Amino acid sequence: MNQYKIYNEIPSGWQVACEKHNAFFHSPVWLDLLKKAFNMDTLFVWDEINENGIVINIFKVYIFKIGYVSFPQVAYINGNSLDKDMINELIKLGIDEKVNILRFTGKDLEIEQDDHCTIIDLPNTLIPNLQEWNIKKLSSSVRYSVNRSNKTGFQVVESYDSSKSQNIFELYANVIRKNKGNIRFSKKYFKELLEYGQNNENIKCYFSILENDFIGFIIIIVHNNCAYYLHGACYDNYRKDCPFYGLMNEAINWAKENGLERFDMMISPPDQQSLVTFKEKWGGTTYTTRSYTIYLNKQLGKLFSIAQKLYDMFS
Repeated sequence: MNQYKIYNEIPSGWQVACEKHNAFFHSPVWLDLLKKAFNMDTLFVWDEINENGIVINIFKVYIFKIGYVSFPQVAYINGNSLDKDMINELIKLGIDEKVNILRFTGKDLEIEQDDHCTIIDLPNTLIPNLQEWNIKKLSSSVRYSVNRSNKTGFQVVESYDSSKSQNIFELYANVIRKNKGNIRFSKKYFKELLEYGQNNENIKCYFSILENDFIGFIIIIVHNNCAYYLHGACYDNYRKDCPFYGLMNEAINWAKENGLERFDMMISPPDQQSLVTFKEKWGGTTYTTRSYTIYLNKQLGKLFSIAQKLYDMFS
């Protein structure tokens, strides 16, 4: 029987459980990083008997308090997927006193859209059987692009040089602007990510270098038994020489060689089929997951929905 309680501070046994399951996205390190980068608060939903739980990261946007369940990977510490029972449990525990809006992603949660809940279908791509992955099984175009990257002279080096955080942010922001998306991460976030990566094996960052010049990057996070492709980009003027193929190949190979079971390329915006196609080129399988937004406060929910539509219209 589950006996969940909500805590404002890390409860006893939480860190041990994170270490046992290699649950980095629930760990004090990741949560401290997010707090420094976004000035967010965290709630810990913990079952002491079963030594399992989730986190709720609270981001404050004007008058709204938005609770993201286990951002960015939605699951329990032990790796099990989020279920409807937990959402119902959160409501019973009075989560509406802590946040106005609850956001999470998941599959088959049997939650229907209504005035209190909006649902968006999103494509998520991952390599499910990483230990069987082999670049020789991929298309000739992928193999050609990786070889072109190597022959051009791009070097892939593991680096956590935080002085490159401005370059990384600019690359990230350029990709978002080009695809008419919203810039959600800051230079400070990338700086913190690189600095924490200097002393944490769950954060892996690779740079693409050509004649001592920074060309691009890829960042992956190890959580449970999976590598998550979190961020990555290269400068457009080098695109024809395929430096990002060298980065992606290095990241996937590293994850395989270190015994991980999956390589998750994560959710793509629903209007960017070309991004989904790129991920599938690497042996990824795409399935549909859902993003849920539950308005725990109906009046604030209406205001938030209107504000978001206006933001999307004019941004």
